[in-house]
Amino acid sequence: MVPMAEPKVKLGVDDKVLDLLSLGNVSRITRSPIKTFKRRRVAGGEVLLAEQEPSETVYLLEGYLSENVEDTLQTLLSLYRSQTPLWLETSSFTAPVEILGIELPQGAEPYTRYRLELVEIPFWGRTLISQGENCYLADLKLAYKKRQILSPLWGSHNFQLDRTNKKFSYEFILVNELEETGNFNCLWDDDQTSFWYAWIGGTNGNLASITISDVTSPVKRGSNALKIKVTEGGSYDTWALRHDFSPAVDWSSYDFVAFWWYGKNTGKSLRFEVRTPDTANRAKWTFYDNWIGWRRLVFPLRNPTSVDGTYDLTNIASVLIHANEWNVSGTWYLDRGGVDVGNWVKVEVQVPDSLSLADSPNLVIYMFDPNTSSYKGAFGFNVYTTGWGSKGEWSNESETYLLSGDTFYNIYGWGRYINAYRQASRGETADQLPYANTGEPPATITYSQTYGCQKRIGFAVKMPPWTGCSDLTSRFAINKLRLKMEIRYAREETSFQG
Repeated sequence: MVPMAEPKVKLGVDDKVLDLLSLGNVSRITRSPIKTFKRRRVAGGEVLLAEQEPSETVYLLEGYLSENVEDTLQTLLSLYRSQTPLWLETSSFTAPVEILGIELPQGAEPYTRYRLELVEIPFWGRTLISQGENCYLADLKLAYKKRQILSPLWGSHNFQLDRTNKKFSYEFILVNELEETGNFNCLWDDDQTSFWYAWIGGTNGNLASITISDVTSPVKRGSNALKIKVTEGGSYDTWALRHDFSPAVDWSSYDFVAFWWYGKNTGKSLRFEVRTPDTANRAKWTFYDNWIGWRRLVFPLRNPTSVDGTYDLTNIASVLIHANEWNVSGTWYLDRGGVDVGNWVKVEVQVPDSLSLADSPNLVIYMFDPNTSSYKGAFGFNVYTTGWGSKGEWSNESETYLLSGDTFYNIYGWGRYINAYRQASRGETADQLPYANTGEPPATITYSQTYGCQKRIGFAVKMPPWTGCSDLTSRFAINKLRLKMEIRYAREETSFQG
């Protein structure tokens, strides 16, 4: 049998904490979430639809005081007048609150009754996208996806507050839905029959022919897409689409190749290939046709499935899409494709006024490993000093995973995909920490004017392009990152504007 938690009801912040059970008794705590509704027009009228994530919560706390009554009342009134954010800590939950009202009914009892009305407020950990077009924050179930997390206590974020060791943590998913950055280099789009040529060969199979044509349906981008039809009834065993560059092109300044593919769920193995410049020196990315409809394949240029010989990104002579097994027949569609870089996303987080001043991290970012369902990669930053914290929280970069299973290290190389920014106030601009490589993360962040905690910290992550779907596993989750963020503070006192 699991032992019951010791009853606890505390209200306050830092050294101004009232232990209401030792000062008297608490007869009732009523917790009432307030749902938010949106009006939406439907055929024949309007309906009210509930928002997917919770809105604010109101607490009614009732009890009596029998010890240090006058001093306790003065403390309660002082906290009420100050409108300071407080922590309501019980044996079953902890929440940041403000006191909305105090009632002290008059009576003949030898003790003083009280009734507190509290409202839960967006407080520590309120998080928003500062820069990153079409990038979103989501809960762990992907039940909602927005530009900001009002409070990590609301929704599925695994918020943990350790007041003894002065730290809090929570989790979220960072989702990049930017399809193309300003650096995107389009290789094919409309009229692809003028870009690709089709080939069929081999002598030990049952394939008859391959034909390609520009069609107006189905189309994902532009005015037409490429139809690829491979038929049976012959003796060929393999096929390919191919384009040769003359002269060879340089892709060394890019991070990804991406294109739209209309799947037919055949389960067959296909691959994208680049030759640098021939079959003895090439890279290959394998994918399986295990979905139906349009999806965007995003392949990291520095992390292919396999390599033959010397793979040289400065010497791309040919690109191919072809079967990766014998006798693959069917009909598929191909649309807009090209090479691109990662999208730098800047995130700001609202924090207490004073973070830990020790020579160790006060911001630690852990990255989730989908292969083991655990957090492995960790980056510890001290937002007051030189950047990196102790080596105990300096990650092995081979463990910095995206939800696809790819690692940031394999995609971008050493340390070129994350950094943090100094603590500053609402609306101020802060510099990046000096760890970053020259020319990599954006040099500054300007914290938003959003109400809440006055102090903010920030970090930047270089995210892969959008895959066109919401998958949280496998190849199509390469544009999603699950994070656990731990923040260590010196004091709970927090300047707040709401």
